[in-house]
Amino acid sequence: MEKIPAVITQNLADEISSRLPFPDEYLAEAARLVNVEFNRPGMLLEKLASAYAFIDKVNSEHISKFTSCNKGCSHCCRIDVQLTNFEAEYIAVMTGVPHVIDSELSKGHRGSPCPFLKNNGECSIYLYRPLFCRTYHVMTEPALCAKVDADVLAYGTMGGKMGNLAYLGLTQWIHYQDLCMVGRIVLKDIRDFFPHGRDRILRHLRAL
Repeated sequence: MEKIPAVITQNLADEISSRLPFPDEYLAEAARLVNVEFNRPGMLLEKLASAYAFIDKVNSEHISKFTSCNKGCSHCCRIDVQLTNFEAEYIAVMTGVPHVIDSELSKGHRGSPCPFLKNNGECSIYLYRPLFCRTYHVMTEPALCAKVDADVLAYGTMGGKMGNLAYLGLTQWIHYQDLCMVGRIVLKDIRDFFPHGRDRILRHLRAL
């Protein structure tokens, strides 16, 4: 992997991400999912689960080779975590935690934990976590993520067209479902969709 410069801008991060090779086999599988499998009759939430499973597969087999994210690190659970109404509905169905659809988008979360983050740093809805949590990775030292104003080299960002065409295609499919459901793409922070208080949410999940 090429040497990472000391000062990193978003444009530079996106440029480096775009130069990383991405296997054609994953592009073909993503295309098959979106253009064939997802056009068959079936439950939309089950198709979303299939999209998530494919992304997890790509992460495990490929993305993990050049990113520094590891189990146990939860710094990205303390920044803005945006997701669609479609994804929030999936979390609500799978966990029984109702989502609020008429709240305003909030930004600038830094240090404020995701409402689904356990006190030990584990994600309580890891199997149902949204697209952002599955596609956002860093290629700089993990210690940098703990610093509020540090420049990190991010992979899988919207500004960088999600890092690869497979991520991008599945992102567009997920966003399109919002367009079909509510007539527009609704992106809000996970704290806006689930403003019930972290302790209350975690108590509910422990009781399941």
